[in-house]
Amino acid sequence: MLSLSTSWKSQEVNAGFEILKGILDVGFGAIELDYRITESVFQEIRPSLKRGDLEVTSIHNYFPHPEFIAREKASGDLFFLSSLDKDEREQAVKFTKKTIQIANDLEAKVVILHSGKVEMVDEMDKIFELFENNTINSEEGQQFIKTKLSERESKRQRHLDSVLFALEKINKEAERQNILLGLENRYYYYEIPSFDELEIIFKIFEGSQLCYWHDTGHAHVNEVLSFCQHVDYLKTFSKKLVGMHLHDAQGKEDHFAPGVGEINFEMIKTYLNQDTIQVIEVHSKVSQEDLLKGTAFLMSKGF
Repeated sequence: MLSLSTSWKSQEVNAGFEILKGILDVGFGAIELDYRITESVFQEIRPSLKRGDLEVTSIHNYFPHPEFIAREKASGDLFFLSSLDKDEREQAVKFTKKTIQIANDLEAKVVILHSGKVEMVDEMDKIFELFENNTINSEEGQQFIKTKLSERESKRQRHLDSVLFALEKINKEAERQNILLGLENRYYYYEIPSFDELEIIFKIFEGSQLCYWHDTGHAHVNEVLSFCQHVDYLKTFSKKLVGMHLHDAQGKEDHFAPGVGEINFEMIKTYLNQDTIQVIEVHSKVSQEDLLKGTAFLMSKGF
């Protein structure tokens, strides 16, 4: 069964009933709750969700968005689990635990986590320029990326240690609430976890609530920017795979309706298992017509 992220509506709609109505109108019976939904909007839609009008398959941390922070700042990176500042890290743990508790209340299976970043001068504008100029695979382009990845490596350990420390606390709450934690592959190279950091985390937390959450757009961008091959994520972490964000990408831009871009969904389909949660995660730029076409496209591929 395909689920639809509320991100399709929550970016531009303020009323909770409109968000749910929009999803029901396109024929979905299941949703993922995203981090743009505020506390007040959540309280508006909670009775409907508790009645089972829509099944909640998953929730994207941090949920709901705290009322004391402006809505335009809503983000899965609202607080960094990787922060070297103890107070921020404690906020990250506190609000993640709240998301986990809500997931249990709504009988969702998974909470999806962003894990933070390595603090550095990222120079993504230079990398995007190399891509736009078709020079990312040139000797100059590859040397620049190698230099940035080397810099990241030299600065990552303290941030990774902070993530591991925070995840230990969060995992205990997830165990208590019987909720799985989906670590999402990221878009930017300086974000945590990188490919090898996923391997490190899963080794340390073997047998825990931590699982892998695959984002098709992020993996595609990692490939076109020459950081990591898309298929490598799926090959390596297939046994840990709990769910996917399904959307298409064109170059370095993602969150399009499936079927209009460059992503090989037939390849992705081969890595699904019977229990993999499948969430279409498109943004408001996608029209209702294109969303319906994208949904039909995925179903034709066996999703």
